[in-house]
Amino acid sequence: MIRIVLFFIFSFSFSAFTFFGSDENLNEVCKSDVDGETRNPPLITKKECFDSKSCPLLSEMKRKHYLVLVDTTDGLSNNEIGFLKGDVLDRKTLLSLEPYTKVSVINLNDKVTPSEAFPLADRCRPRSGIAVSPFAADAPHSSQGVNFTKNEFRKWGALTQLKSLESLGATKPANKTLLFEHINAVTTVSKFDFRENDYQERTLVLFSDLMQFSDRIFLRKLCKDYNTKLNCSNFEKFYKAASRKIQSYLDEIKPSFSENSKIIIYHVINKEVRGKPLERNLKGFWTSFFEWAGVKKENIDYRMLFDSV
Repeated sequence: MIRIVLFFIFSFSFSAFTFFGSDENLNEVCKSDVDGETRNPPLITKKECFDSKSCPLLSEMKRKHYLVLVDTTDGLSNNEIGFLKGDVLDRKTLLSLEPYTKVSVINLNDKVTPSEAFPLADRCRPRSGIAVSPFAADAPHSSQGVNFTKNEFRKWGALTQLKSLESLGATKPANKTLLFEHINAVTTVSKFDFRENDYQERTLVLFSDLMQFSDRIFLRKLCKDYNTKLNCSNFEKFYKAASRKIQSYLDEIKPSFSENSKIIIYHVINKEVRGKPLERNLKGFWTSFFEWAGVKKENIDYRMLFDSV
């Protein structure tokens, strides 16, 4: 039995070696266009170049990670599910991401600690098989066929959107909204694959009412009006006016972003803040927070959504 196993291992290793020639050739194959063209990103068809989640094995090919953090603290309304399905995770949005981009969806809730949250989706975008895509690498290739490539994209899209929304929609309301803590966790904990050295470019999509609610920081209470000691229209002013205890905590959980990081904020306006000063303050507060955390101002996109009329 041992001889058979050893023979199998040797045969597999020899076959892989003869197919690629060497580790250097494998590296070259996995970062070079299959037809030698100048497509960016390159069109790569060898399955040996990807892991079990369809993500590139080579660090040079790990270019972009698109992580969606969905706040389900109050449970998701039908409107919010509609926003997620029709915009944040819709087919058009997923097609706009370049091939091999990793897409993760994480539930922001207090049912588990932020570092223990489990991604509902965390696979890389396969090639779409669409010839008219803005990305030349999406085009079908003769070695795979149109149907195979399109089916792989459809399956990935269903896992990313439908299964994530099913889980998010079934989440029960929480007691706390740990925004600062979750943002810190996804940018510092290795299992999320969203640290500075994991991907060349990181995009965090935050879908939330932006109301931090924890024992340490309760924004609704601290920012109830313009006359409060803490100026909540700007994070740095808020930070400077806060107690040393709050300042120390914010320093401890400061997220790890870099100049090539991007932020998309979907601010869900609910009845509690609609038309109140806090509604306007939250935009400035969170955009300046991400600047404080190292993101360039021009890389922060704020979008307002109304959950009720």
